[in-house]
Amino acid sequence: MTEGTPLGNFNILPSIVREQIWQNLLPSGHDDPVIKTPVVKADLNILCTSRALEEEISQFIYDRGALTFEVTARYEPDIEWIRLIYFHNLYKQEQATWIVKNVADAAKRGLATFPIHRLKYVGVCIDPGHTSNASFFGLYLKICSLLWILNSASRIRRLSVSLVSHGRGEWYNRRTGEFHRTYKDFWDHDVAFLPFCTLRNIKKITFYTCDGRFLALMDSTNIANGMTIVNSHSWPFGPRSTAPFDVDQVTANHRLVLLDHFWFDCDSALASQLRIEILRTWFVDGHSGISLHENSFRYTMLLYPSLILNLSPLLVTLKAMHVTLLACYGLILDQQRLPHIQPKSWDSHLWLDAFPRGIRISKNKKFGQLVTFQWPLYLHFVASHGFLRSGYELILKWDGGEISRGCTAEDLDRVNPKLGPKMSDVSFV
Repeated sequence: MTEGTPLGNFNILPSIVREQIWQNLLPSGHDDPVIKTPVVKADLNILCTSRALEEEISQFIYDRGALTFEVTARYEPDIEWIRLIYFHNLYKQEQATWIVKNVADAAKRGLATFPIHRLKYVGVCIDPGHTSNASFFGLYLKICSLLWILNSASRIRRLSVSLVSHGRGEWYNRRTGEFHRTYKDFWDHDVAFLPFCTLRNIKKITFYTCDGRFLALMDSTNIANGMTIVNSHSWPFGPRSTAPFDVDQVTANHRLVLLDHFWFDCDSALASQLRIEILRTWFVDGHSGISLHENSFRYTMLLYPSLILNLSPLLVTLKAMHVTLLACYGLILDQQRLPHIQPKSWDSHLWLDAFPRGIRISKNKKFGQLVTFQWPLYLHFVASHGFLRSGYELILKWDGGEISRGCTAEDLDRVNPKLGPKMSDVSFV
């Protein structure tokens, strides 16, 4: 490079010409699940040549770009989890579209380290497309997983959450104007939107829908309260909070009720597949050292124990899930050539091969009976494997009253400082 000119020979070019060169560094292409033509990844080694070039090119790519996450209720394991679309203000249409298979694929493709904090805009488009309780719960699981990606960013300048409808599902009945309550007394739009209001790294959040009638008829009280908390950065925290609306408590209650009703009441082919997906994710996360599923339970136990006491004081759902998880684990080992020897890797294919049709409610009860009447096997698993023992110990501590019922934020940090791990903290198998 020429001495005294941080941009080197690029310095002699007008900025408009340099931008035409930088356009070649923008991500481009569109993933296709059928013909498999992935997005071409640009070579950004030029960013290492000088700090001035890194700043100018990064500003062109990121500060003038935007990302939109498209989330639907469609369940296609290891084919499509979400769609990620990149826009640049030089173009009127999307520049690149990624089809992300799952959370592990997102981490592998660098989404955890993507400089989201530099983008001027991040959007989330949620399409219900659901016609059953199970499909809506599948949509909710995707939203919860997406939170871990967004939480990995140091800052999000502006997050816009849009509730759209392009398929069969709707957020409300267009004929009667009645809004959907898939689970008990919760509006579907509240369940879909409020989890984003728990993110502490958002500078501004907005709500959008292209359906004017939807916006005019909906009960937007909770959504408005959630946006006020985010935009004023005034999150209530813990059971001692006197705020009239605690978005963390509301979303924790949503999660408990949805999980309870789904696990015991949904009996369909999709529900059977989702049960295996939940257990597989719990197992793989725990096997990697961090169980997001257990952390969410622990978080609720410590901060909002009254929710559990009111819904299921005996932790019936968590116990049933843990028993089923251990039973599945034992059955998978029995199918190996050498029983009780760990496979080299625990991936989705191992689980899908073992349970191609998932777990139905009746079979779920049989799994519980299997482990209940084989206590030596059960205790062997929980004693010899940390990722299974941690859930068992969590249940024992709750039953024994060792978990404080109504602790402070300081207690929470002391007991478990990694309740909210960022995606970059998680190692995936």
